[in-house]
Amino acid sequence: MAAALTLCFVFRMMCIIHKIRQSANARGRPAMAAAGLLRQNVLKSKEKKAMYQETFMRQALALAAKALDTPGTEPFGAVVVKNGQVVGEGLNHSVANFDPTSHGEVEAIRDACRRLRSVDLAGCDLYTSCEPCALCVAAMRIAGIRALFYAASMEQAGRAFDGLPAAARHPIDVDDLRAEAGAPLALRKMPAQQHLADEATKVLAAWAAPRKR
Repeated sequence: MAAALTLCFVFRMMCIIHKIRQSANARGRPAMAAAGLLRQNVLKSKEKKAMYQETFMRQALALAAKALDTPGTEPFGAVVVKNGQVVGEGLNHSVANFDPTSHGEVEAIRDACRRLRSVDLAGCDLYTSCEPCALCVAAMRIAGIRALFYAASMEQAGRAFDGLPAAARHPIDVDDLRAEAGAPLALRKMPAQQHLADEATKVLAAWAAPRKR
């Protein structure tokens, strides 16, 4: 009988302790959640937000205007800005350089990377005279550009170039480019085949191995 009473007493005490812990956890959760939100807000407040500055856009437009009397260029200019300073400039030199990737934004990114001696442009903003195509957006994402500011839209550029013969400017279907760039490999229009995958993977693994140590 005594043993039974003891067991009953122990069980009741365990139930009381469990309820106390549940109550403490319930009270603690809102506090923990609030603390988490506070930490997130502090981190966000420390991040510098991109602020538009017209002087940089005017520099991009001035670069674009150079194409009016510079052979082999097209009127697409861009600048990369970091901490209020221009660290990269670019003008479309596709024809002059026989380089279809020589868009204004790409040239500005290349220039900024060379000047800063880094492939990471985190914290940099890009100003461009025209809304970028998918090629330039991809380059911006790879480089880590923080924010984009543009002047003319794709639609406005299309109207300005309407009627241009192919001899005057290599035609680019920006909508098709965007769709192709975003499509999985198997769904793209360009045929693609995979060969020598094992050999290629060995080279990749050999390069990566010593860098993992």
